[in-house]
Amino acid sequence: MILIISSGAFWATVNFSSLGILIGFWGYHLFKEQEYYMYYNLGFTKRKLLLLVWITNMLISVPILGLIFLFQS
Repeated sequence: MILIISSGAFWATVNFSSLGILIGFWGYHLFKEQEYYMYYNLGFTKRKLLLLVWITNMLISVPILGLIFLFQS
């Protein structure tokens, strides 16, 4: 919420879809390293997990950016 107020909705969405992924991946690596074994046993590598998170964030971010551009004009 603070990010939206300080930099605007466009940049908040861009940060969510780019920096948010990397910060989340780093935080997960720091605090929940053991859970990667569960995902690995289910057939997900770290690379595949990161790709799925990126795709999910893009599926969320692109419509939000579309709405921002639609209502800003």
